[in-house]
Amino acid sequence: TDTTIPIDELYNAIEHLNPDEKIIITMRLQGYSYDEIATTTHKKIGTIKSSIHRIKARLRVLLRHK
Repeated sequence: TDTTIPIDELYNAIEHLNPDEKIIITMRLQGYSYDEIATTTHKKIGTIKSSIHRIKARLRVLLRHK
């Protein structure tokens, strides 16, 4: 089930990520494609996809324990 969370809570949780994670998830939230993020960050697309998966899981934990 999708749950709507206030944007300020999301960005507060993002502040707890490391700098690379912040860049990747912020770009994704701004609508960048996996390819664009990979090109910008000089990482492989597979790395970006797995990073986003891990970041989302971490954000879910952070948002539950706010």
